[in-house]
Amino acid sequence: MSQQLEQKQAEPNSGLGQAIGYMLKHWEPLTLFLRQAGAPLDNNVCERALKMAILHRKNSLSYKTLNGAQAGDAFMSLIHSCRLNRINPFDYLLAIAQHPEQVNAQPLCARCLLGKEDIAYA
Repeated sequence: MSQQLEQKQAEPNSGLGQAIGYMLKHWEPLTLFLRQAGAPLDNNVCERALKMAILHRKNSLSYKTLNGAQAGDAFMSLIHSCRLNRINPFDYLLAIAQHPEQVNAQPLCARCLLGKEDIAYA
């Protein structure tokens, strides 16, 4: 790359020349991930996590009241937490609704309401 600039194969003031110059100037930070074994070549995990927040922001524009927005936020948080823990959100919320006394007795063990076969999220 630097040879192309030095041999004037790419004009330094052109778009390509500026891009090559930027790359050469920032070579160490741009290639840092290559020195870490097993580092992903993309950031899809981060983008998937942000997608939920962006979709919720878009959907929350239709809330009519502050209480409705707070309820929507609570459900969105529960659904996202279920997905992160590989639990089917519908089954989880249904189990909570069907067993309110058990949830009140042991709020941190609401996941225990689901059987082993229901834990996997499809």
